[in-house]
Amino acid sequence: MFCKTNVSVAVALASIFLTPCNAVYGQAAVGSQIEVREGDAWTNAKVIGREGRRVQVRYDDGTEEWIGPERLRPNAGGVAGSSAPGVTVAPENAGDPIPKPASRTFSVDQPIEIKRDGKWFPAKVRQLSKGWIFVSEDADERQKRWVEPWALRVPGSAYDIDSTGTRTWAAKPGQVAPVEAPKKAASPTGDQFVIVPEDQRPPTKEDLAGKFDRVSFDNSHEPPVRADRTLRIATTQPASAEFSAWALRGVDNRLDTILVCTGGLKTAVASFPGSFGKSTVVIRTGLLAHNQMDTRSLQIPDIKVAAAASDGDVLLTTFEWDKNLQWWQWSGGKYKLAANLRVDPDDGTSITAAELVAADKAIVGVSNGTVYLVDLAKKQVITSVKCAPGAKLFMHPSGQLIGVVTSSSTAMLLRSEDFSLIAEFPDASSTSNITVDSTGQWAAYVTSAGVVRVVKIDDGTQLGLLSVGAAFKGRLDLVDDKFLLVDSTTAYEIKSGIPVWIYKIPADARVKPLANGQFVIAAPGNKMASIAVASIPDQVGRVAMKSASLDRFMLVPGKAIKIEADFSAFVDDKEKASEVVNDVIRRAGMKVSENNEPFRLTLSVAPGPTEKREYMESSFYHPAPKIVAVDIPSNVLTATLSLNDQPVWTQEIRFAAGSMIQRDKDQPIQEYCNNAAIPNAGALKGLNLPSYLPIGAKPGVPAALGASTLQDRRFVPEKPAGAARP
Repeated sequence: MFCKTNVSVAVALASIFLTPCNAVYGQAAVGSQIEVREGDAWTNAKVIGREGRRVQVRYDDGTEEWIGPERLRPNAGGVAGSSAPGVTVAPENAGDPIPKPASRTFSVDQPIEIKRDGKWFPAKVRQLSKGWIFVSEDADERQKRWVEPWALRVPGSAYDIDSTGTRTWAAKPGQVAPVEAPKKAASPTGDQFVIVPEDQRPPTKEDLAGKFDRVSFDNSHEPPVRADRTLRIATTQPASAEFSAWALRGVDNRLDTILVCTGGLKTAVASFPGSFGKSTVVIRTGLLAHNQMDTRSLQIPDIKVAAAASDGDVLLTTFEWDKNLQWWQWSGGKYKLAANLRVDPDDGTSITAAELVAADKAIVGVSNGTVYLVDLAKKQVITSVKCAPGAKLFMHPSGQLIGVVTSSSTAMLLRSEDFSLIAEFPDASSTSNITVDSTGQWAAYVTSAGVVRVVKIDDGTQLGLLSVGAAFKGRLDLVDDKFLLVDSTTAYEIKSGIPVWIYKIPADARVKPLANGQFVIAAPGNKMASIAVASIPDQVGRVAMKSASLDRFMLVPGKAIKIEADFSAFVDDKEKASEVVNDVIRRAGMKVSENNEPFRLTLSVAPGPTEKREYMESSFYHPAPKIVAVDIPSNVLTATLSLNDQPVWTQEIRFAAGSMIQRDKDQPIQEYCNNAAIPNAGALKGLNLPSYLPIGAKPGVPAALGASTLQDRRFVPEKPAGAARP
């Protein structure tokens, strides 16, 4: 978020500010009223004795303590000599302590002034934290630093501090006290912005890459073959069902991840990796109170926060395509490096995924397909599962189980505590994740046939089979036995296959589901990120679904559809193409008819654009790499469903060579690219004809009962398709 130079300046300034004033208070006279620091709080006290630099104080409750001058500061209430309320005069005795100004509050984006090099400069408040304010000067954005409230003033105020930046209030007799600032912003409070480690040079990426401990595999064992398939997950209701959003302010870096801490599911961690000298910023947010809790920093640019636990007090970090894993713990007001680990002994692998299942245990996936359960404190692998290369790892929000999808089209459910096998689904697609609902009874995954299957975990009973569309990106989150969230945007009713509601969120937003049917959204913005919590589906969606009788749909299962298509473009596959299209209609629950039906499915093929592309031939055939430039022709199939000659649904399939090709040794590349443009009947299986279409549906628009758009501060429900807003 900030340059290392600026953070160092902030720390240095804090040191300058504190030292002179505390030196004065090391000689405070007996009987003086002062304040004593207890952690982050200041407590009123009275000096009752002295011994060298040590001072004996008595608190208001009668307790006494000997302390050093570094914990003392002037009393906020002023000293004797004030002529009237709101007016401060200079002390009569120059040796007496100079009063600290009364406590003032500021708000984010408030114009203020800050003193530098003996002059006051216009600036703005960018972020608030407990006892600290982060400001940036208007004329020079490089001038950013954390300061305490007493070092600022409201524009037009006579308030001043001396040129050395010490804790003084250079008031003259009759001078009016500073104007009160606006009320402090309610949400951004918490720990001060910190560096790591304490009193040492912050570690760099080079430090972490060269100083690590290897994880021991000596006591690892194979996971149990089979366990009780019934898995019940105790969940909470950590967030409100309101569609509120709130902002994380003062962050210059772009949002990278949003992590929901397992366990209580009451805290989310947003991370903003730095670059070009900026620190990596970690902001904790409270899902219960919908507020920013605090801002913390790892002064290492480009580091990725992979997992968070213990409400953000424990972090796992790594670098992209890195072999090492860093384990950080929050202690003494700073993140401290507890371990820098190399998890896999094979130097040819890298870490592809990491999750925390406890404060000291992590699940780590590596690029060769192996998934490890690691004891971070002991630096030891507990157990591991060998999967095919390219395996994907998904953690349930509760942290109690994981789903592993391998490139061999197999999905597995494993217990997080010992990797015992709960269930296995051999017909899963390698492009999907596997998801489990909040009760631990139901699972959903995408099959190799391209449809979503929802099954009961203990006996494999199928609850539903959904067609989710050609634009499916592979992300599933099962809410319960009624709703499924697809690609973090579309809520489907499982029983009917209806896309009930669509959440319109920015394309670069980060979405993390909770284990109770809600999800957290973090949408990047200009120097801030908007955080929102929503339910699946939202209230408007639930009402629309309850009133979704069949007369609200133009297309429902059982309707007859006539095919109008010329399959001549499929050359020798005309009959197969016809069979595949018939199967697509039947799979959607419709009937194929030869009669003159109101619903017609029209398929047409037309030449698409031709582009130029360069391929590098494999060195297996050519010792020296050879670049070949060819034309890439294409053909586009357009499928259109019409009702009474009015289009209500459409989908396109493009036939062309991909960015990588695999051909016979003697086949010219141009010939391969020309053949790739010929329509392939098998590709017609990718047609996703909807089972339901609401009245008013239009081509290119998702067929759903309604939508909610995420705006700056809230979700705004839109009018459901074909009906008045419930």
